[in-house]
Amino acid sequence: MAEKRPFFDLFGDFSSDFTLRRYLESAVVVGMSLEREKRTLSLSLETTEELPDAVRTEAESAFAQRYDLSSVHLRTHVIPPKTEDSGSGDDDKKSKAKAKRIMGGEI
Repeated sequence: MAEKRPFFDLFGDFSSDFTLRRYLESAVVVGMSLEREKRTLSLSLETTEELPDAVRTEAESAFAQRYDLSSVHLRTHVIPPKTEDSGSGDDDKKSKAKAKRIMGGEI
């Protein structure tokens, strides 16, 4: 698979309970392998948090049932959510200076 795709963009018709959806909402599919003869699917996902074993098992079971597969294997790689970088201290000084001004003049 050449590009990363959000999980629910590829599998929009996959309905799941709230807990499972919460974990998969931010998941991105980075790899997929389907063996038609064996009816097995392996998915590689990037997620923002680790899937607990119970959630992974539930997801694999629900996915296999929904798409009539004999087995599904989910592999996840946790990527921390992106946070805004505060950058250099100069930006902080400028924003503090701006906060003390009204209409161009200092208070």
